[in-house]
Amino acid sequence: MLKFIGLGSITTAIAPAVLLQACKEAAAVSADGYTYTALNASQAAVVKAIQDTIIPRTDTPSASDVGSVEFLDTYMTHAYAPGDKEGMLHRLNLFASKLKDEHSVKAADATEEQMGAMMEQYFVNYKAPKQATDVQMEIEGNTIDSEGADTDVAYEYKDDAYEINSLLAGIRWITLESYFQSEEVGTEVLNYLPVPGPYIGQMPIADLPNGRNWSL
Repeated sequence: MLKFIGLGSITTAIAPAVLLQACKEAAAVSADGYTYTALNASQAAVVKAIQDTIIPRTDTPSASDVGSVEFLDTYMTHAYAPGDKEGMLHRLNLFASKLKDEHSVKAADATEEQMGAMMEQYFVNYKAPKQATDVQMEIEGNTIDSEGADTDVAYEYKDDAYEINSLLAGIRWITLESYFQSEEVGTEVLNYLPVPGPYIGQMPIADLPNGRNWSL
C-alpha cells in the first residue's frame, strides 16, 4: 500500500487539506491497482523513468517503489491550476518525443544510460536563457509587477529545451518531497522513533544508526 506520513514544505504552495486528500488517494490502493486521474499511461511512464533516474533502486527503494508517480498524479489532480496542468502534460509528451527522436526508445524501455544522457543534456548542462524584465503597471500611483498575478491563465509554450528543463526541475522537487514523506522511507529507510527521545541539536551523521539521517 502507498502511504505518506507528512506534508513538509509542500504545504507552502497549496492548502494542507488539498494535499492531505491527495496523500489519502495515493495511499488508498496499491501501485498495481491505481487509476490515474491526470496522467495517461505514456505520461506516467515518463514520470517513472525520470523519478527512478533521480532516485534509483539500490539497497533502498526507488522513487516509484514508494508511490512517487501516484503522488504526482494526485498532486496534479488536486493542486494544479488548468494552465499548470496543461503545461505539465505538454512537457511530459515533449520529453517522450525527444527521447524517441534522440535515442529511439520509449520511456518505459529506456536504459539508465539513455535517461542519464537526457538528464545531462536538459538539466545538468542546460543554460537557461536570460530572464526578461518583469512587466510593470501603475495603479493609483503604485507600481506593481503584473507577472504571476493570475494563476488561472492559459499555458504559454516556450522552446523545447526550456520546457524539458522545467519539467525535470519540477519533477525533481516533487520526487524528493514525496520520497522522504513516504511511510516506507520514513520508517524503514531513515532512522525512526515513534516516540522521539531527547533533543540533540547537532550530531555527526556517522554517529547515527546505519549512518542515515532521522525521519521527520
